[in-house]
Amino acid sequence: MYKKRWVFGLLILVMLGILIIYAEKISVLEEDPQIAENIAGELKAGNKIDFQKIIDGEWDSMVVVGPYTSRKEAEKFCNVKLDKIKHYRMDYSDSETLLVFCKGRQVLKYAYLKNQTASIDWSQSRGEFHLMAFPKTASTFRVVEQRKGKESKRLILLKEN
Repeated sequence: MYKKRWVFGLLILVMLGILIIYAEKISVLEEDPQIAENIAGELKAGNKIDFQKIIDGEWDSMVVVGPYTSRKEAEKFCNVKLDKIKHYRMDYSDSETLLVFCKGRQVLKYAYLKNQTASIDWSQSRGEFHLMAFPKTASTFRVVEQRKGKESKRLILLKEN
């Protein structure tokens, strides 16, 4: 009788462990590769980028997170939990920018914008960290060509409203 209870208890613990692991996996968002493709296409097409036009879904705000920004600082700034982002790497990366699209306080989509695709002009950001937020209605930005010797790079000019 004691052995049956022990086996039953162990079985319940294993099932609980599997349930916890599964629940954690389904609550994490993967990076949306379509966003990077849409951005690259928009950058080739002209001198502006309209995120409202190229990002599908019911998002209402956009958060831009720059190099060496910890998750804690980004969450504090935008009042959104970023724990759904599967691989948050902005606290040690300087080769990309994180673009997060939210509805209210919930992250819906995100993508990393590689510096080879385009760089962000952080001259308008305030404070120690590179963080900016924009409503969906103000998510159209000018893009300029930045030349350095023979090399040319696209620069997205962010301007806070």
